Amino acid sequence: MNKDQINALAVLWVDGDQNAFSKLYDHFVDKIYRFVFFKVPNEEAFDLTENVFVKVLENREYYAVKKGSFSTWIYTIARNTVIDFYRVSKIHLDLDEIIDLPDNTQDVELKVEGVLNSEILKSAISKLPQKYQDMIVLRFIDDMSYAEIAEICEKTEVSVRVDIHRALKKLKIELKEL
Repeated sequence: MNKDQINALAVLWVDGDQNAFSKLYDHFVDKIYRFVFFKVPNEEAFDLTENVFVKVLENREYYAVKKGSFSTWIYTIARNTVIDFYRVSKIHLDLDEIIDLPDNTQDVELKVEGVLNSEILKSAISKLPQKYQDMIVLRFIDDMSYAEIAEICEKTEVSVRVDIHRALKKLKIELKEL
């Protein structure tokens, strides 16, 4: 399903078509679960994914097609749900690492794709700062464009590209340690 089809379904859903929401749910449930899964303890991923869709339903009237795509809106809700989880759990995230750009990220990208479903990758990703976790999952697991990630994270595309390069370098280090 492409972006236009997703947005068309979202408009139908906002107008009260529950069948449209069912299609949106079917399209996004696995993607949102993966996004959440790579950020929280395994036993929490299902419940938090469920919470995302409850929030989507509860906030239907706040979705505005003119402000952005449905995909961006739901990922923003998912991202905020994860942040709220850690806030409530009082788990502090290490966000203060600054590193240089890697010389060649293509090797890391291939490694990410090669071990995508492994616990090793999940463990390595979980050691990254939260903003890097978000960007790695959105870019390489959910295959989003830099523009979409920028919209979700409320950053510029250039900033997202830099952060993803930094995240990949950090991930490469974490993978070597594991």
